[in-house]
Amino acid sequence: MLNWSTSTLTQYQDEPLKFKETVDIKQDLMSRNADILDLAAVLVDGYVFYSRGDFAVNVTITTTVTLPSTRSLTPVQVPLHFTYDEVYLTNPAHADQYDEDDLVLPLAADHLDLLPSVGDNLLLALPSRVLTAEEQHATTLPSGDGWGLITDEEYAKQQQAAKEARSPFAKLAGMFDDSDDDANKK
Repeated sequence: MLNWSTSTLTQYQDEPLKFKETVDIKQDLMSRNADILDLAAVLVDGYVFYSRGDFAVNVTITTTVTLPSTRSLTPVQVPLHFTYDEVYLTNPAHADQYDEDDLVLPLAADHLDLLPSVGDNLLLALPSRVLTAEEQHATTLPSGDGWGLITDEEYAKQQQAAKEARSPFAKLAGMFDDSDDDANKK
């Protein structure tokens, strides 16, 4: 299950080892992140390629995770579909061969186990903002007695208005009317 010996993988120099498996990592991820309410089976599709003495991995993950709405805590099913690439080094000296943008990891044993990587990348892909369909289409934000949610744009406007009101010249704003300025220009 997403676990191969390095001797098996070295046979795939000319053509990558393709894999497609469905894994159940629900309990593991729920123990690592309390926000996960449920996790469907995870489809893991990809390939491992033996290159330059190391193992390049391309993985596509497809699943559905249930998370609480960040606004109302109502459970929301969130579909996830993403791809990631990693390179597993057989020798730490090989790290210089790769770009700094490449995710390069040391291979700690004589086998490649992708299951921990799948779990880690799935946790990293969880959205920080989760809303129900109704919350996404709502035109008004929740509010209560003495409080209310506002958008980032509304907050910026309030901050600008407060800054202008604190200006020492704010009291002078209405003293001169525009008609005097036009007369002085002629």
